[in-house]
Amino acid sequence: MGTLLRLVPPVPALAEALRIDEATAERGFRAEVAYYLEHHLEGFDTERLGDLRRRCASVMAEAAGVDPAGARDALMRSLRFEAFDDAAPALSHLHRRGLKLVVVSNWDCSLPDVLERVGLLTLVDGVVASAVVGAAKPDARMFEAALAAAGCGAAEAVHVGDSVTNDVNGARAVYEEALALAQQVGMLPAQVELHAWLAQLAAYCADWDRVEESTEASATLAEREGLVGKLCLPYALRGLLRWREGRIGEATVLFHRAHELAEQVGWSEIAFQALFGLAIALRDQGDLDGATAALDQAIEVCERAGLIAQSIQATGARAVILALAHRPQAARDAAEMASQMAERLHYPVGRAAALEARGVAEEDPVDGAELLAEAEETWRALDRPLEATRARLLAGQMLLGHDDDRARELLEQAAEQSEQLGVAHLAEKARALATGGEQLRQS
Repeated sequence: MGTLLRLVPPVPALAEALRIDEATAERGFRAEVAYYLEHHLEGFDTERLGDLRRRCASVMAEAAGVDPAGARDALMRSLRFEAFDDAAPALSHLHRRGLKLVVVSNWDCSLPDVLERVGLLTLVDGVVASAVVGAAKPDARMFEAALAAAGCGAAEAVHVGDSVTNDVNGARAVYEEALALAQQVGMLPAQVELHAWLAQLAAYCADWDRVEESTEASATLAEREGLVGKLCLPYALRGLLRWREGRIGEATVLFHRAHELAEQVGWSEIAFQALFGLAIALRDQGDLDGATAALDQAIEVCERAGLIAQSIQATGARAVILALAHRPQAARDAAEMASQMAERLHYPVGRAAALEARGVAEEDPVDGAELLAEAEETWRALDRPLEATRARLLAGQMLLGHDDDRARELLEQAAEQSEQLGVAHLAEKARALATGGEQLRQS
């Protein structure tokens, strides 16, 4: 249910406490959750939170058809949270690197107590709960409160979340507000970075006009002001734009340039992004050995800089390329590694990448296609349509020679989606596969 915590399934305990069947308990609990989400901002202090909990329990009791007496106690006993296994190690690692960590969540005023119970409160520097702020994500006020707690500006912060609506859209609003402020006071380096990060957010959604506009604003400003070290990010974004246009050779040059600059200034996250983009470009150019080498470099950057989440994505992509290169055992090994890392780290993008890797490495084409369909669904839930379309294309390629009708259907759908996303060369590839392309089968 969150980035750091999960709710232990409450229905069995609730059913036992109220002496009802689990289906009835689930109906009551769903009604309570809906009411809480709508009213949670009212729980901004202890007194109001107690009143909110009583009302939530009454809603639950009515939906479940049980006596309200004792419903509040039963509800509160059923609500038990656990930290994800990787949460404490990840927070400890980031603290050792000297980073300030702030939890920002749509929650009532009890959030610090919950974090203390699961052993995470001492590992963070601040806690921002929406009920205390008086606004919920994606409202910019939540992110402003988090930045204030961290003592930094938006250009100096990285936000990690698991909801496109609450986290990505909220981050975009804060970036836009921070950019307006940076322009007002003349903070040129911050303007370069903020334009580029807005371009990156737009790229996830395949909003190419916005990507182009923000990338060129970032690059033009950096070039004009001689901020050479800041050019690595807009260069990587220009590479992505050239890839989208099918100008793969130009894309590889730009990704190489972005990587070199990022290494010179010690910007590991951008060095990874450039190498990952380079691998995708080389893959689509047919240079699978070059693509594998680029991903090996990207994984080295992750290991050096402690970029665990990005390492899962690179390892998953490596499995896909090894499968395309007809190296089934190496693909399976990489997919297994990506899956193991994804199990340890609660990172939705890593889970999607690991599912994709397992799909292409699967020996049975039907099982592989099912895993790729699950990967596609996960990518779509993250509002990453390009990756979702790629997963569908791979599923179609997986079924070639086994279920050609279904394979052609998936490939044609991938072609149509690619055209809608403005990536014509990906559409051409899907149609070429549908009319006699190479199978993606492991043996």
